Amino acid sequence: SMLALVTINNVIFTALAVVGLFIFKALRIFFFPRKLGIPESYPLQNTILLMNSQHIILDMCVEFCFSEHKRSKKKTFVLEVLGLPPMVMTNDVANVTHVLKTNFENYGKDAPIFKPKLQGLLGDGIFNADGQQWFAHRKTSAHLFKLSEFKTTVLNIFNHDLSIVIKYIKAKKHDSFDLHSLMHKFTLESISQIAFGLELGCISDNEVEFANDFDFCTSCINDSLINPFWLFERYFTPSGWKYFAALRRLNRFSTNVIKERRAQVAAGDETCKMRNDLLTLYLNRDNFARPVNDNDDDEGGGKKGDGLSDAYMEPTDKNLKDVILNMIIAGRDTTAQALSWTFYRLCIHPEVQVKVREEVRLLASKLESEGKPATDAEGGYPYSFLQQLRYTEAVCMEALRLHPSVPKEAKCVMKDDVLPDGTQVRKGDLLSFQAYTMGRDPDLWGENCMEFIPERFLTTNKPNPFVFTAFQAGPRTCLGQNFAILEMKCTLARLVNEFEFTLQQPADSVTYVNTLTLPIKGGLQVAAKSI
Repeated sequence: SMLALVTINNVIFTALAVVGLFIFKALRIFFFPRKLGIPESYPLQNTILLMNSQHIILDMCVEFCFSEHKRSKKKTFVLEVLGLPPMVMTNDVANVTHVLKTNFENYGKDAPIFKPKLQGLLGDGIFNADGQQWFAHRKTSAHLFKLSEFKTTVLNIFNHDLSIVIKYIKAKKHDSFDLHSLMHKFTLESISQIAFGLELGCISDNEVEFANDFDFCTSCINDSLINPFWLFERYFTPSGWKYFAALRRLNRFSTNVIKERRAQVAAGDETCKMRNDLLTLYLNRDNFARPVNDNDDDEGGGKKGDGLSDAYMEPTDKNLKDVILNMIIAGRDTTAQALSWTFYRLCIHPEVQVKVREEVRLLASKLESEGKPATDAEGGYPYSFLQQLRYTEAVCMEALRLHPSVPKEAKCVMKDDVLPDGTQVRKGDLLSFQAYTMGRDPDLWGENCMEFIPERFLTTNKPNPFVFTAFQAGPRTCLGQNFAILEMKCTLARLVNEFEFTLQQPADSVTYVNTLTLPIKGGLQVAAKSI
């Protein structure tokens, strides 16, 4: 029929238009590359290289950055590929400072390249928001993080869950096990208790549906950020349908927890009054009329104890769901992977493992000689003890320098701008910096930058956050930075004091997977000997 013919013609015309657009862009990139663009020997070279190099993408960025620095004396280059905006990649400290602090408002997440891809899982949470919405999330979380009862609860949870981890490892009786998987189960158990006060029972050999669904959704999001055909894949392939099924289960779980807790708070449930998880604290509006020990507003706009503010986030079901899922991605994957890489380093540098153990035991002996208990009834170390473990903290920082949990960060350019090194960026460009590359820069860390030397963090003051970017810097500095370091120190102190860890796979077989974070490919096989 005529209608069918017209429809077929429209489809053919649209397909040809799309193909023509791709050919035009491919030729434009090849013949007229952007200034500082990675040159191509043939059309689509960079696109094909990017598609084929996902497993080594971070090391490829290191190579590009250093080769560009030799060529142009700049630590900035532009990578143009089909289906994605031009990517301006920089590891220049002045540029990073400009993006994260000086002109912070011009570089954000609220753009088509990010928002639709992250919306399903992260909603309008702190990782997927800009402007006032982001400020409300940050101000609310910052306030609650400073409540003394929340700080106490967090350490108690870490110590309780680590006692379960220790029992799990002892049951292995020197057999090889996947420490990477165990750390993910430990941090998921901890963050689920911190975020919404539930024990999931993760620390075992059993599969946890919530964790599997969360992993699958974050993997799909990472793929969408580099896949020009992500929409087709999301809606028209089995992988995409599986994503939506996993997302529905996550949302259902979160919504049920919120409804149950809201009902408990409304009914004045006595057990609720004793809870100090974030969800309950959010629902208890009295928390926002109480002063805390320091300025409530990390961004400098509020006053101490200024009471309930319009800037605080309203605890609607949707906002709370977004908070929970954003908190889990912040507190589970990042810390688990930081711990996994740290234990990998302790295994291949046994002398460092010995120093950590000696520091813990010497401090414990000193306290006991003074008649002070070093641990609680469960064997957990108190906050004051962990604060004195300077070498252990240096080990954590050195591991994060070489293996940052968020190895690459990208922002969308909102308006045309000029970076401090003279590079012009245009509205719609992606501006990316890589903590992974910056941690390997000899100009920043010396010629021994590829060596694992915790002492470098003992001989200097707190590192410049625009050089050591594992926790970002400026207004978007990671709110959970202190909690992450506390959890890492607590874990190392407890486990290294109990066990001697050895690697049960070739050291050169340990590598990363390219996702939003830095997981170890295939896990980390270790054995633990009780000592």
